[in-house]
Amino acid sequence: MANDKAKGFILHDELIVDLLESGFTPEDIGVLVIAITQYRMGNDLPEMDKAVKGVWNTKVKKLIDIDNEKYQAVCERNKKNIEKRWSDTKSVPEDTNAIPNNTTRIPDDTKGVPEIPIRKEQIANSNTTSNEVVVKPRKSRPESSAEVSEYRLSLGYKGFEAERFFDYYEANGWVQGRGKPIKDWKAAVRNWHKNDYKPKAKDDWLEAIERGVFDG
Repeated sequence: MANDKAKGFILHDELIVDLLESGFTPEDIGVLVIAITQYRMGNDLPEMDKAVKGVWNTKVKKLIDIDNEKYQAVCERNKKNIEKRWSDTKSVPEDTNAIPNNTTRIPDDTKGVPEIPIRKEQIANSNTTSNEVVVKPRKSRPESSAEVSEYRLSLGYKGFEAERFFDYYEANGWVQGRGKPIKDWKAAVRNWHKNDYKPKAKDDWLEAIERGVFDG
């Protein structure tokens, strides 16, 4: 399992400083570091108290998963590039005037103009003759920042800037990563709070876990 992942993981200084300032001990942070190694190796996680486990589930594990996804994407891209180069090298015909086997001819009625060879896969992948109608998913958005504020109050979120959340997504067209439309703006509020939440003390993590903001 470890062979499918990058050799290392960057734990940013900002997170360590935030945890120390919030009352987490060096021992707590040491447990997180051990958890990182065990998780990446596919082993059982060490024992963690509720607050430390909340940080793990909310911050650290997510960073590792994102890091692994990026690494896998790079590996996959490199693999495709190698396969493409190898395929292109093998498919070059010795006779430069010859037409490869994976091509076909499109008849041209114009006199004096030679037929144009194109690859069969170009025809297969062409959408010019398709009558299929592509329906884009409908975006989910609140009517105003006041609606966002009302929802965050119902969740008991402290310090959540509803207007900043609304203005940010209003400006980018209510889309998320890679331009995907937001299907549930309330879920986006919850994720925003999880990613933006910076507790002032270790006890704040415990309180947030008890309120169901994070998994403990």
